[in-house]
Amino acid sequence: MAARTERAAIAVLTGLSSVDVPVASAVMTTATPRRFTVIDFRALWSLGIERRGYYSMTFYLGYLEACRGIASDAAVDLRTLDGALWKYSDANQRVGS
Repeated sequence: MAARTERAAIAVLTGLSSVDVPVASAVMTTATPRRFTVIDFRALWSLGIERRGYYSMTFYLGYLEACRGIASDAAVDLRTLDGALWKYSDANQRVGS
């Protein structure tokens, strides 16, 4: 939680057995919601990214930076943006896509 960089925070968690980037992003979002956001297929789909499975550290950090930019432009916090992306996907994404 005291890591100075996002990369360091996620790296420490992904160094644990069975913890991958999405789980690490969820842990860090719970601990510091103003600094992190969760990466998942629904939010990615809402942003036009059809990707599931493995998410690298580099991919997550790019996603986090993009989300910060979108949240800033929309004058909302990361949690509000995450909720909006999830809700949009839930309302519009076809099952299995």
